[in-house]
Amino acid sequence: MERLSGDTSLVFPQLYLSPIPSWAVTSASAFAIGVVVGPWVIASQVAAYRALRGEGREVATGSPGRSPDRLRRCALGYGMDEPGEVRRIDCERWPRREAYELFRGLGFPYFNLTADVDVASLWNAVRARSASFTVSLVYMLSRAANDVPEFRQRIRGPDVVEHRVVHPSITVLAEDGAIRFVNLRYVEEFARFACDAAERIDRGRCAESLWSEPDRDDSLFMTAIPWVSFTGLIHPVPLDPPSSVPRIAWGKYRDVGGRLAMPLNVQAHHALMDGVHIGRYFERVEELLAEPAAALGRPI
Repeated sequence: MERLSGDTSLVFPQLYLSPIPSWAVTSASAFAIGVVVGPWVIASQVAAYRALRGEGREVATGSPGRSPDRLRRCALGYGMDEPGEVRRIDCERWPRREAYELFRGLGFPYFNLTADVDVASLWNAVRARSASFTVSLVYMLSRAANDVPEFRQRIRGPDVVEHRVVHPSITVLAEDGAIRFVNLRYVEEFARFACDAAERIDRGRCAESLWSEPDRDDSLFMTAIPWVSFTGLIHPVPLDPPSSVPRIAWGKYRDVGGRLAMPLNVQAHHALMDGVHIGRYFERVEELLAEPAAALGRPI
């Protein structure tokens, strides 16, 4: 290591470590929380992501007939709330206030985690019901997110709000081979959710535009990469301003000793949650996947 001129101390790179308890996540394979190993790494990360600025779903400008300002307002969800559906958090009395202020000030405030989950029981339950595996999985992931309050919290300008319910927004392949965004509506009864989701997905595949409707901040952005059993993934995100909508992705499942191991990835804004909250999310997902019949109801 080099010595600084006139200084007798060694120059060590900084490494910030944060444990994920074993009870929270099993088989974690990738965890990134703005790790700094010398200034060159964070600089290269920020430079790479600044190249994506403006290409996130919140601030996309290429959709015909939509101005950047309109898209930004729609993405933040201003003016779209029903009474009682959202509450403002008192940041002055919020136990998370200091962590919120710290991480909100970072140039890249996101962190993500990828771990395997066992979908064997879900696969069997889906076959018994002749249901869609994707729709069933989206339901499970959405239900788990709604059970963890931090996954329902969003940054709106100077405020932090918490939605009563958040809804999945997924990507589908259209007939022309391009992707489309499809906003689904989460309800706790799986049969109602699945019926409505099937209709929305069919319409989305035939849509002419990437957006079938504007994005909202009560969304959970979800995507599948079913061709790859990945061990890590970073989502394209805006930086100015950052997005507080969680990103969730899953990949190709594989047989591992009788288990169907599927990679599940979550990316979130560190100002709103920590590793413990994503750990609780994975724990809830694993509970639902272990007993899918309780969530999906009886086969029809």
